[in-house]
Amino acid sequence: MSTTDETTGRSARELVSFAIGDQDFCMDIMLVREIRGWTNVTMLPHAPSFILGVINLRGAVVPIVDLASRLGLTPLEPTQRHVIIIACSESRPSDSS
Repeated sequence: MSTTDETTGRSARELVSFAIGDQDFCMDIMLVREIRGWTNVTMLPHAPSFILGVINLRGAVVPIVDLASRLGLTPLEPTQRHVIIIACSESRPSDSS
């Protein structure tokens, strides 16, 4: 969904912004299914270092990616201020439930 800026007539994108360390990032809000508070994860053996583990999200197993580590930044130790952004991947069909 995009809105139209009445002054320019252009389509405006809505974004979610977040910080990783000292860097700011954003993503299209239409890719975000939900934003959850931090919760402990179940670790997976032999997973890549940027995969922290998985959580159970209403019966679905969801991998938790440490985006800082994945992007080559210094990994952060999760705290209660951290959140989990559940995003849809464009390469996979979304759950219609």
